Amino acid sequence: MKAADGMKAGQIGQPGRAWLVSVVVAVLMTVSSVVGLCEQSLYQDPLEVVAELRAYDLVTLVLAVPLLVGSLVMSRRGSVGAQLTWLGVLMYAIYNYAIYVFGSAFNDMLLVHTAVLPLSVAAVVLLLLNVDAAAVRGRFRPGTRTPQNLRAASA
Repeated sequence: MKAADGMKAGQIGQPGRAWLVSVVVAVLMTVSSVVGLCEQSLYQDPLEVVAELRAYDLVTLVLAVPLLVGSLVMSRRGSVGAQLTWLGVLMYAIYNYAIYVFGSAFNDMLLVHTAVLPLSVAAVVLLLLNVDAAAVRGRFRPGTRTPQNLRAASA
């Protein structure tokens, strides 16, 4: 790894840490979803809640994990859009795994669910510390309605 910004060779910078934590999140989300879909007796909740949790598992396995992995790959290639997608999937993970941890009965995957939640928060913080706001701003055409433009217009 190239030494830059006062880092010694071999050190992992903040973007690298966010990437590594996100890889761990993707692996844990995959394990959680596969077990949730395959183990019929995992969820000990009312039938409606079990159906909801299994639906979350399916969406996570089919959409969220591939989007997270794809955005990680594309962000390594410098894609600003991939960084925003990466951030969005991590926010989904925070919301989703808060439901698993706080909104369902304890089960055999509790430790995995509990690990995904703070790891996702940590990855979001590390990622936000390194988002190039100017590059993101440059992705929008002048006059595009963005939260910053809306805030400026209402002031």
